[in-house]
Amino acid sequence: MAERSNNERRGLTINLPCTLRMDGPQIANTVDQDSYRLSMAHKIQLSRAAEARVFNLLIEETKLTLARCQAEIELAKVRAEEERLRLEYYQQMNEAAENNLLDADMQIGVVRHQIWGKRAEQAKMAECLEGAPKADGIYSAPLSSFWSLYFTDEATQAIIKE
Repeated sequence: MAERSNNERRGLTINLPCTLRMDGPQIANTVDQDSYRLSMAHKIQLSRAAEARVFNLLIEETKLTLARCQAEIELAKVRAEEERLRLEYYQQMNEAAENNLLDADMQIGVVRHQIWGKRAEQAKMAECLEGAPKADGIYSAPLSSFWSLYFTDEATQAIIKE
């Protein structure tokens, strides 16, 4: 009984249904109680090893999940950088197009200025021509008659006089 109480204190109490109790000192006769205890201890060790393996597998799975999440984060960063570069490219293209438009507008303005200058010259030439019909200082005759007058000697002399 003293052995049993020591086992109880250690938490190794095993109640087997096939015990025989004898008269006198109480002797418990089991199938092979020591081998059963060893077998149970081995099973406990195996179950603890299995638990350790399960925990190790869970740790590995967690590590793999973490690595996958980190890879997804890196992929998202790369995609964001790609999108930023794409937007920057389009912004530069828009700026270049606007600059081209501004350059074109400036060129158009220069050409318009040149055209207005030519018109002013033509108006002065038309005023120099005697007998040419005028309307508000701008030559209003048909264009063919203007050019025929423009290239005559009288027109050339009138321009030279000025």
